Amino acid sequence: MFLEELLDKYPEAKVILTNRDVDSFTVSFHQSFLKILEWKTLPYVAAIDPLLWRPYLFILQTVVNKWTYGDISNDKALRKSYIDHYAYIRSKVLKERLLEFHSKDGWDPLCGFLGKPVPKDEPYPRVNDAQWTVKIHGFIYYLRIWYCIRKYIAVGVILLIVIVIGYWKLVK
Repeated sequence: MFLEELLDKYPEAKVILTNRDVDSFTVSFHQSFLKILEWKTLPYVAAIDPLLWRPYLFILQTVVNKWTYGDISNDKALRKSYIDHYAYIRSKVLKERLLEFHSKDGWDPLCGFLGKPVPKDEPYPRVNDAQWTVKIHGFIYYLRIWYCIRKYIAVGVILLIVIVIGYWKLVK
């Protein structure tokens, strides 16, 4: 989204474009971010959590709407956005600064591009688990709910104390 600004600010930057089959991307998109947007209580939690979930929900909805042209059930639009996004990056980044990376290729092309040694005795991590993405979001979600509940209870208790003291002073 901010590729040109980043390239202007960091003209010597190397860009790693992680390639992925468009069909597996579409499936993963549905099983992760669209699942999160289906949470029925998400708008309510976003309303009471202005520090984390309100901005995150805004960003998530904005990205999903952009990538699906406003129709989250439109897989054709999602695929087109994915392909167009990759074409856009390829058109803006100099070839010598761009690595078209496939995670199945492991450490070698990545480390070679970055000029770093290949880690010994450390397999390349292969993590793309939509269920894990939803679970970690859920974990953070419930932590924030409890944080907000405690915060609002504390504010409520303080407000109640102020009201009781005020009333006591009035009737005294």
